Amino acid sequence: MLERPFHRYDLTVEVPATEVAVLVDALEGERLSMKTRVGWPEMREQLEKEQRLTVQVLADDAWPDFENDIRAISNYLSEPITGREVYGEPGEEAPFLQGWLVIGRRGETARVPLKLGWDEDANALTDHGVDREGLDPPWEALPAWVRDAAGPGVRAGMSESI
Repeated sequence: MLERPFHRYDLTVEVPATEVAVLVDALEGERLSMKTRVGWPEMREQLEKEQRLTVQVLADDAWPDFENDIRAISNYLSEPITGREVYGEPGEEAPFLQGWLVIGRRGETARVPLKLGWDEDANALTDHGVDREGLDPPWEALPAWVRDAAGPGVRAGMSESI
């Protein structure tokens, strides 16, 4: 069973080879909280060597600028990017879990709720993707770019021990 509250943040951005140098140069001058949490040298190395940025943070404290970082990074990319933000705390029957898919595109962001569960046997969070029933406004009222980025092609996220 979950023993203490946690905050979890996940972001994986595949960067086309043609955009890597531009993104690295642009992010060099950006004030991103991610640079402190992950480290700019590690971020730059991932981008240059793997053409990818992968962030996985499990912490006791919230990361209030996670969405702002996604917004800033999305300014420099041609395709939308998505990250996951999850909060969990112990409960009597089962942990309380709340999470969002944070989508960024060209400097805009949107948050859609995630449908989360807890696998007691594995002591693990399970992510079942977007919670369409929990949306306000309804799915059909969301901008097309949000529906496309949060649609069925988005991988259901985490299923890992906490």
